[in-house]
Amino acid sequence: MALPEGPEGFEVEYVDADGVRRRVGLAECWAEPFGRLPPVRTVRAYPGQKSVTRQYWAATTRGPLLVESHLERHHAMLLDFDPQVTGLAAQPFRLFWPTRRVGMMSVFATLHHEFVRAATNDGLAAARSRGKTGGRPPRLTTEQIEQAQQLYDSGTPVPKIARTFKAAPATIYRYITPKAAN
Repeated sequence: MALPEGPEGFEVEYVDADGVRRRVGLAECWAEPFGRLPPVRTVRAYPGQKSVTRQYWAATTRGPLLVESHLERHHAMLLDFDPQVTGLAAQPFRLFWPTRRVGMMSVFATLHHEFVRAATNDGLAAARSRGKTGGRPPRLTTEQIEQAQQLYDSGTPVPKIARTFKAAPATIYRYITPKAAN
């Protein structure tokens, strides 16, 4: 899945300060105070639930922050101690693409895949610029290929040529030029 380029491909859904659910383009909501907005979805707690849903009082926002797990609470606590953090919010928005709705885990997986692919392509280009071609080295040298061709042209069977160079017959066939049919 290709990601849209720039903010124009994304839409954001959030609940504004008046409690009205809105869905707008990403570029239209830069000024929204997401740190002070309510969560975009309700978090339900029930008996026997495996995760822990509770409120954590955050000093950064001077108010409660809804967390759904111990890990999320620990992250909130660490962020709360960082003086560079100016706001904390629990699920203040959802991201959408024009074609279909995509979950956040899919977004992160896709972004990670794109970053890895770009880094791999950059590395391969840098290696090529240094003369490295990558891949498995050739089984036969240029000199051996010429010798194999001479043996083949003189009528030596390919399996015997293969044994001479300690290679598979398929490898020999890959390197030699067959005789023209009469």
